[in-house]
Amino acid sequence: MDWAMEWLPHFYREKMEQWFAKGGVPWHEAVVFKRVESGEVKKYTFTHVAQESEQTAVQVFFIISDVLKQVKDIFPGVNRVTFQSDNAGCYHTSILLCSLLFSKLKLQVKR
Repeated sequence: MDWAMEWLPHFYREKMEQWFAKGGVPWHEAVVFKRVESGEVKKYTFTHVAQESEQTAVQVFFIISDVLKQVKDIFPGVNRVTFQSDNAGCYHTSILLCSLLFSKLKLQVKR
């Protein structure tokens, strides 16, 4: 999981000053890997576009909840998950971890 760069390039080739600190629409990418019965690993990508530019733990919780709900719909037998992300503050807060542990999705967060 990770927040992708904000989307809205202004120019075909931007100078460094134009590239950084640009306002735009943030989007979040989540990639799910699942080993199926044949032993093959399938990859699913989920993209969420956010209206607000703040990347908070609450916003991440709702995104993760949606991804996990869709994973449960695709694979009803899934009962545990492992997360991997960068070290951004919105991913390793106690609010996010407690919310995931006590959510109604009934999935064991393994790591």
